[in-house]
Amino acid sequence: TTRTGWLWNFGDGSQSSLQHPVHAYDEWGTYDVSLVVTNVLGCTDTLVSPQLIDIYQPPVAAIQASDTSGCVPFQVDFEDFSTSTYGLAGWEWFVNGTPKGASQSFSQFFGVVGDYEITLVVTDANGCTDTTTQIVYVRPVPVANFMTADTLGCAPQVVPFTDQTVHTPTEWLWSFGDGTYSDQQNPFHTYDEDGIYTVKLTVIDAYGCTDEIEKINYIRLDHPTINFTVDYTPGCPPIQAHFEATGGGLMGMAKWQWNFGDGIATTVLRDTVVHGYQASGLFDVTLIGTDSLGCATTLTKPQLIEVLGDIIPDPIHMHRVSVLRDDQVEIVFAPHKDEDFKMYTIYREEPGVGFVPIHTTYYVNDTIYIDGDVAANEQSYCYKVTATNHCGTESDMALTETHCSIDLVATPVPGEIIITWNPYYGWDEVTQYEIYRVEGYGQANNSFIGIVPGYVNRFTEPFEHCFNNVAYRVRAIGPRDIEVAWSDTAQAVNVAGIRGNPTEIVRATVEDNSAVLVEWKPFSLPGQTTVYIDRSINGGSYERLMSLPAGELSFTDRDVDVNNYFYMYQVQVQDSCGNKTPLSNQARSILLTAEQTNGITTLRWTPYEQWRYGVREYVVEIFNDTLNSWQVRDRIQGTRLEYEDRGVSLNQGEYCYRVRAIENGGNGAESLSNQVCVRSEAKLFAPNAFTPNGDGIN
Repeated sequence: TTRTGWLWNFGDGSQSSLQHPVHAYDEWGTYDVSLVVTNVLGCTDTLVSPQLIDIYQPPVAAIQASDTSGCVPFQVDFEDFSTSTYGLAGWEWFVNGTPKGASQSFSQFFGVVGDYEITLVVTDANGCTDTTTQIVYVRPVPVANFMTADTLGCAPQVVPFTDQTVHTPTEWLWSFGDGTYSDQQNPFHTYDEDGIYTVKLTVIDAYGCTDEIEKINYIRLDHPTINFTVDYTPGCPPIQAHFEATGGGLMGMAKWQWNFGDGIATTVLRDTVVHGYQASGLFDVTLIGTDSLGCATTLTKPQLIEVLGDIIPDPIHMHRVSVLRDDQVEIVFAPHKDEDFKMYTIYREEPGVGFVPIHTTYYVNDTIYIDGDVAANEQSYCYKVTATNHCGTESDMALTETHCSIDLVATPVPGEIIITWNPYYGWDEVTQYEIYRVEGYGQANNSFIGIVPGYVNRFTEPFEHCFNNVAYRVRAIGPRDIEVAWSDTAQAVNVAGIRGNPTEIVRATVEDNSAVLVEWKPFSLPGQTTVYIDRSINGGSYERLMSLPAGELSFTDRDVDVNNYFYMYQVQVQDSCGNKTPLSNQARSILLTAEQTNGITTLRWTPYEQWRYGVREYVVEIFNDTLNSWQVRDRIQGTRLEYEDRGVSLNQGEYCYRVRAIENGGNGAESLSNQVCVRSEAKLFAPNAFTPNGDGIN
């Protein structure tokens, strides 16, 4: 029967009357489908298909981004957060429609400002898909910058800062380098101290994007560093002072302002100026140096210039004049009390001339002077000291004190020594003189022996006939503690005990090849009683050989072995008081040796020593048996100690030699050595040519 109607029921509440319908299910699930067909007769039939349609649940696409908004450049990590009942089988990522991969996650670096659409398409195990998108906003970063026109100057200084940041920030943080901060966009900042400051600006925009800039040593604040010198000579007005300024600022100096302290000021562009002072006084000088930025520094040097009034200095008071050594006299005086002081002048009185200057010193507290150009053991010296002010005016010599040293004399007479001296001159009075026995100018071994009143200039000390030479000093005592003056040292010499000068040994010479003769000059010691002779063998230590009566001028030493040793001698003499002269020079005998080799005789000898000008020459002598006398073989320079005899024509069994030393100048003395002998060598002469002249005779 012909069908005329259809009624479909799709199970989701939707129907269709089409014979062959197409139906879209909007929800997932399992659906029963029924169909009711009608023919022309109005008859119907129904077919029900339970769970005919199975619609799968689709996946739900989801994206998890590490960030959806940021400041360029930045990176975002994307992860798939999709869900599926049947499990996911595929992923597709897109950035602004551009495929970026098929992994479950991916990362994207954004280097350009803009809005980016991130798309994820997921597919499950049934092939069902879902799509989701995520917008990422890439913000521009502000570019921090700033400026100021006042980077140089001096504190205190207000510096205006201007923000020049690109991409409008909403927050500012300034660090001015001096520990202070500001959150204003264009702050004004006051620097209270000079220095070099680093300025930093940090900016933040509305999206939290930030940038910073730091300008190292951007602000430089400094006052100029200045100084000045003056060249002038203190003295009386008018005086000229030459000033010179030095220093500089950040941008060079612009001007100098001077205040000379005498009511006169001036401003100059150059760094030197000359000023004349017309009145006396102490003047402060002030300099203000201004650099090209207008920064100024003030420097004041108080009491820099001294202009003096010409007042005659008061006379100098002298404390003492004291002998330190034979060639030194100490002058001690009180310091000058006036501030107007230039120098001291020490004067010494010269016989027949008067007082002449011998020394000047420019230090007010240098009040001790030692005069080293004296012979204090021969005379007394008188001194004056004056002061001179800066104007060159000297204290009045006529009103200046004169002080004179003490010259001491010690005179031995039978049974006593008389000590006399000139009075100390210069104090109001001498209260007393102390007499000391001394061992020189050192005071360690001084022995006090007496005291006399200040008006007495003589002291007597008893002594026996034979006494050691003794020295004395006298100390003068004045009314004040500082008034103490020593004399020179005077020596009392016992005429009976004068230590004479050493004598001179003229020579030591070998005699008869068995003894040594020693001869010397007379001694100068008065009252001599004994002559002592000391001997050294082969350079060993000296030993006392013997003594002779005074007046002997020679001695023959027979206890010798002149062929094996050389001998050295010294002599000295003693007087009746036991005083001895110093030892004489040394005299040394000559030791000669000989050896013979291949017909050559070699002579060697020890030098003769201790002649004042040395040995002029050595004379080598050989004994002639035929003539029974010594003959000169050769003359050798006084510095040579060896001789070779290569050919002796004497017809004798042995050759005997000796050496004679001749003094170079002086006494013209001679000294003989010992004698040495060597046997002559026999010689055979054989002809080695026949009829050399062709006469047939050998």
